[in-house]
Amino acid sequence: GVGKTSLINNTFGIDDARPEHDKRGEANIEIPLYSKSNERFVLHDSKGFEPGENDNLQSVKAFIKRRKTHEAIQEQLHAV
Repeated sequence: GVGKTSLINNTFGIDDARPEHDKRGEANIEIPLYSKSNERFVLHDSKGFEPGENDNLQSVKAFIKRRKTHEAIQEQLHAV
């Protein structure tokens, strides 16, 4: 593949950024993905953005808003 998931797999050393139950081209931002080479690196992959689509954008905005209010530093969002 040449998509976002392939980029994640190759760049961050995550063997399969797409959980088994997800279909190709889909992702669940709520499911953390861990790098085997650095267990402190946690990635949250979102679905891609399509023109005119609003639900996923709202989902990502809500995720970011929730994550920035966590007291525990490991649950906070550190980069987008």
